[in-house]
Amino acid sequence: MTLTVRLDPQLESQLEAYCQAEGATKSAVVTQALRDFLNTLRQQRTPYEVYQEVARENGLDESAVTEPTDNSLHYRQRLKAKLNVKHGR
Repeated sequence: MTLTVRLDPQLESQLEAYCQAEGATKSAVVTQALRDFLNTLRQQRTPYEVYQEVARENGLDESAVTEPTDNSLHYRQRLKAKLNVKHGR
């Protein structure tokens, strides 16, 4: 697949210098950079997932790392129920 990307002149010169120094093609460098970037995005964890890991490592009981009962997660459902009761639906 061919992909055209516009780079500012400074970034382009940095890419060319890197490719010359490493003996790599621009395509190979950009392809690897995209792979690394996309893998990093997939591996990002939520703060809650980090908390779970830290809690387990520090020996906290399982109740400390269970799914939170955050009311905001169910806000829409609760609001709909209240409106249905209020308006007789």
